[in-house]
Amino acid sequence: IFLMAAKVIILSLFCFAVVQSQVDLTLVPNASGSDVVKAVVSKIETARLFPTDHRLLRRIAYVESLDGEDTRAFRDGYHGGIWQVNRATLIDTQNLSAHPGLDSLYDKIEAYFGINWRFVTWEDLRMPLYSGLAARIYLSLNPDDIPLASETNEQATYWRTIYNGTAKDFATLVKALDNCNIDVDLIFVLDSSNSIGSGNYQRVREFVKNFIMSGLTIGKNDDQVGVIIFSDGAQVVLYLNTYQNQVQLLNAIDKIPYLDRYTNTAAALRQLIDEGFTEGGGARVDSKTVLRVAIVMTDGMSNINSSDTPIAAARVHDFKPAILVYAVGVTDNVIQKELNEIATSPDFVENLESFDDSLLKKYQEERSY
Repeated sequence: IFLMAAKVIILSLFCFAVVQSQVDLTLVPNASGSDVVKAVVSKIETARLFPTDHRLLRRIAYVESLDGEDTRAFRDGYHGGIWQVNRATLIDTQNLSAHPGLDSLYDKIEAYFGINWRFVTWEDLRMPLYSGLAARIYLSLNPDDIPLASETNEQATYWRTIYNGTAKDFATLVKALDNCNIDVDLIFVLDSSNSIGSGNYQRVREFVKNFIMSGLTIGKNDDQVGVIIFSDGAQVVLYLNTYQNQVQLLNAIDKIPYLDRYTNTAAALRQLIDEGFTEGGGARVDSKTVLRVAIVMTDGMSNINSSDTPIAAARVHDFKPAILVYAVGVTDNVIQKELNEIATSPDFVENLESFDDSLLKKYQEERSY
């Protein structure tokens, strides 16, 4: 299970690229390009209005219009934008009689984006954010589950049936899109409190080592791994740049101590951005080709300043450049609510007890743009 390439595994759709411009290009008519598409998908995913789409929204932008770079993407008289949403599709996303559940979704969209979807026009879809939202709302109206990203042929069938019946080579275009080279700054945040127990803590250490050995390429110009442990307080035991060699890194993980005291999860989350993902801590903060990921392994039983945990988690979620946060529950007595608060979304929560290949597959299918 753990021999799957972890580099492929942890490259997620939450690459969260930010368009480097004083102007928000996601709201500029006819703006195009991969950075614009990434920014739109990032905004939609960060809003947490929809379940994971297994990278389909990202793929549709490329398959439909080459991220808006196709010469016909913004042709005269057609306003579907990057996602090539036709007028009838937009109308369907505004049909409350057929889809009464849309009303509450409209309220959420307006609260988060400041867009009243009831009054959006087809011409508005020339703005990338509007086109992407229209496509995502339309996908949400279909009761069938979106196939996994690894199931490219099934996604192609879904796309042709639900979204667009034209006969394009979905698989070939998706393969071209996925052929990217993204490195990872990954920090494990390990609960070292007495509620975990020494036996489970050893299992956690073994998990961390197996994850690294499953395909990460450790090095300054490749993938970097850091570790934070927490109990009464939190401490960085391995910075991202402490070891640039896999053997040394694995040996160091074996020596990480078990603190065996109380649980201050908020302190660990603060440490994650105050020291972990900083330039001084080895993070490549200015790089557009590095994905930042945190895997928090805990039972969710904060008992020191527990009310600060969701506040600290929200601070991590708002941090820029963005961090994709996964939460893995340890022991049989997990507080699910706290894990959901810690993770970027509940879709990125798993339990160590059932951790076969489920979360690993989730990493794989949510690979980078």
